[in-house]
This record gives sequence, structure tokens and C-alpha cells, in this order.
Amino acid sequence: MSIEISAATAEIAAADDRAGIWFGALWRAERLRLDACHANLLAWIMALPAGLDPAEAASAVIAYQQRHEAEALSAPLMALLHNVARYPMDRLARMRPTRRQWATAH
Repeated sequence: MSIEISAATAEIAAADDRAGIWFGALWRAERLRLDACHANLLAWIMALPAGLDPAEAASAVIAYQQRHEAEALSAPLMALLHNVARYPMDRLARMRPTRRQWATAH
């Protein structure tokens, strides 16, 4: 039982470390270009590791900021992160246009 608790604690700590890294990247970008939250968010998403769901990373950053309130992202950037978190990859996949929808749009 103790080994399971230790493993779970280590996993939580590792997840918090990853969220801290993702948070830090956004925080630094925002300090350099405070007026460009859309560009900062896009650059952050593009820099995430391949295969990582941006919604998962956004959720982790949101939770990280709630636990570490001393460092804060701007309200506009947080609103964008909340929007990203609402659309995980599996939800986006279900939203693909049908062939007919795509043909009529193009």
C-alpha cells in the first residue's frame, strides 16, 4: 500500500512539474508581449510536445495557477486557456465536417 501511495505522490509531483513548465512558458511570453495573448497562446500550443492534447495542457496550467496564485496569467489569456481546455482532441475529432459540408464550403 505504501508503495502505491509513493508512486501516486510521485506521479502528482511530476504532473505539477510539467504544468509548472507549461505555465512558465506562457508567463514568460506574456511578460515579453503582454498585448499579444492570442499569439502567445498559439506559440505555446505549437511548442507543446507532439501528441500532447492542448486541452489537457491548458487544463493543467489552469489548475497550476489556482494552486500558485502568486504568479498569475492575464485574464484574457486565462479566458483563452479555458476555451482551449473545453475542446480536447476527441471532441474536436467528433466535430469534423462531413464530406458534403466540406464540399459546399469550398
